[in-house]
Amino acid sequence: MAKRLINYVEIKIYLWFIVYLTVIISVFDFKTDFNVWLYEIGRNFILISSVSWTYYIVSYLFGLNKVPGNFKKIVLQIVSSALVSLIGGTLGWKLNDISFGFYVSHPLLFFILIFLITLFTSFAFQSYISWKESKDALVKKKETEERLIQLKTKAELDAIRSKLNPHFLFNTLNSVMSLIHSDPQKAEEMLQKFSDLLRNIQQINKKEFIELSEEIEIIDEYLSIEKIRFGKKLIYKIIIDDEIKKAHVPAMILQPVVENSIKHGISSGERGNIVISAQKAAPGSIILKVSDSGNGFVDSAAGNGFGLSGIKERLELIYGSGHSFRVTNNGGCEISITIPAEIPEGY
Repeated sequence: MAKRLINYVEIKIYLWFIVYLTVIISVFDFKTDFNVWLYEIGRNFILISSVSWTYYIVSYLFGLNKVPGNFKKIVLQIVSSALVSLIGGTLGWKLNDISFGFYVSHPLLFFILIFLITLFTSFAFQSYISWKESKDALVKKKETEERLIQLKTKAELDAIRSKLNPHFLFNTLNSVMSLIHSDPQKAEEMLQKFSDLLRNIQQINKKEFIELSEEIEIIDEYLSIEKIRFGKKLIYKIIIDDEIKKAHVPAMILQPVVENSIKHGISSGERGNIVISAQKAAPGSIILKVSDSGNGFVDSAAGNGFGLSGIKERLELIYGSGHSFRVTNNGGCEISITIPAEIPEGY
């Protein structure tokens, strides 16, 4: 598509340039008689405007910004500056003559001076335009790269979550299946609660972040399902500070941790306690803890299985170094996650 003759950005630059150059030349052309000086300012403005707008039209016709190669561009700038000096200088001369009775005693010297000024300013202006285009292109490239990184991160997060949800689904269905023959009534109750849980998960499935109160509600529903399965073997408590209930956390960030406690802390033992807590940590951050009374496991094994490794991956992708994930064994296992209370920029 051809470049438009009316480029409002360049016109704005030209207007500022005309005013700026008029002021500079008028300062050097200062006269003690204020009325005379006003005439000089008017003449300078008409002359500079005539040359500048002539240059604008000529540069558009010659396509100075689109000429490839430095040598060709320099030659074209010299030729166009000479043409602009002749046309624009004559136009400015005649307009000044009509307006102020402008007289040129040395026409050749006048046109040479106009040519040199035009040549210098054309190089300056073209250099500025090239710099601005390069800067704009660099900014656009950077924005595109950042957008691609965001899309890539989102795709990776979606891929992790797509694995995480089936992982939770299959484990819960296994719990239901274990009760079908031994206690059909409990199995039916469990399926009903499971249906309610899936409905809630479906509502937040497309959200990357939810309020902490929503996350805790899902955990409570999940544990109520497991409570049907384990009965008195499972004892759990949820503690959450009221002041951080509105804090935002990655959706389904705690469920795999709680599921891990069920698997390693309850299933393998006679009886087990699970405590889920959410507290305000340092200013602007919260700490989420899930502890159980099981046998625990060594820290190097904390990433075994998709559940916890998926959580670690999600936290790394979302927060980078702005989070912590710690596993502590002390008469059981405690997993603590410290994250910002606000949604990170870009989400």
